[in-house]
Amino acid sequence: MYFSICIPAYNRAYTILRTLESVKNQPFDSYEVLIVDDGSTDNTKETVEQYIIKNGLEDRFRYFYKENGGKHSALNFGIEKANGTFFIILDSDDWLSDNALLKLYEYCKQIENDNSF
Repeated sequence: MYFSICIPAYNRAYTILRTLESVKNQPFDSYEVLIVDDGSTDNTKETVEQYIIKNGLEDRFRYFYKENGGKHSALNFGIEKANGTFFIILDSDDWLSDNALLKLYEYCKQIENDNSF
């Protein structure tokens, strides 16, 4: 697992599908996705869980619900669950451009053994 992509979310059912789809469509496949729901009161949970099941992504996309504590606490939670070499933060209303992970991989390979980064 090269990248852990953490998506903190709070009441983002209306935007998160575009975010998830942009990750799923990446040609690079050494990644996991950690969706950390920070206490949403809308249908973020149902939206994400249905997306994961519908697309057969249970082995790569993981959904977590936690009590609301702010974005920083959602990110800290995600860091604790991450298995990747590099940790990427992707907001729940963002999306990755085509080949974004492949391009990041090429840059990260150059620095992955350099502890100054």
